[in-house]
Amino acid sequence: MEEELRKLVGHSTKAQRDLGKVDVLWRERRLREAFRRSLLRHDWGHMNQSLAAARLPWHAWLTTNYTQFANRAIALFDGAEQDARGVWRIIATAAEARVLAREGLDGQDGRKYRYLFKLHGDIAHLQTMAIAGHDKDSFSPLSMPMEDLYQVYASAERFLMDSLDVAKAQLMVWHIVGHGLQDRRLCELLRRASRHSTRMKQVVVVVNPHPADAMERLEKVFEGRNRRWTILPCPLRAAQYLARLERSGFPGDRKMIRPWLAAMREGIAA
Repeated sequence: MEEELRKLVGHSTKAQRDLGKVDVLWRERRLREAFRRSLLRHDWGHMNQSLAAARLPWHAWLTTNYTQFANRAIALFDGAEQDARGVWRIIATAAEARVLAREGLDGQDGRKYRYLFKLHGDIAHLQTMAIAGHDKDSFSPLSMPMEDLYQVYASAERFLMDSLDVAKAQLMVWHIVGHGLQDRRLCELLRRASRHSTRMKQVVVVVNPHPADAMERLEKVFEGRNRRWTILPCPLRAAQYLARLERSGFPGDRKMIRPWLAAMREGIAA
């Protein structure tokens, strides 16, 4: 898209440049809409890993998927059991991120909330889908601006930091499920949020059939190993891990996490 922009606006007169910019805008919109429609035909039903994830007692759920599998799973399991753990709220647009910033951690109605942050937007809204890398930047050379998706990243980061400020637990666990961590902005979010708390022990579980690359990127994110945090691989697929996590629960004792993961790898729900 950037190459098309350079070709079409590189004319000699201002009038020609203006026409070129309009042409680029429409071409870019058609490309984005074609991409969105190609995904929409597969965006139906419920994926098993989304159903399991919606039932689990996460404090926060961050995803770079813009499909609505997570939305449907949350809606399906909305009820008394979920209310006890915290009502799910979905933050997928800059407008929703700004509302959360004004409300703070618990909203304005006295209920307890937990949050799904859709960092790359939502397939239902063309202008919130992060299709190109520049869509997450504050300033983009592309013609069709997204709805300030960087604000969703900022909202997720602020929420995690605020949560750490008030948390009383001594252990924080990050479950990185099926993600290669090639998203620079996401890695930066993890780095800043994880370094915000100096008193908590932190465990990062990398769930990926081939976790080596993601673990190497995490080493760079956290700038080398230290006593406060540990990276542990779990070479399972997302659906396998979440189903077993739902069935067996996650150990609260840091010393039990390694044997629990070993049992997971052997297909045993410890």
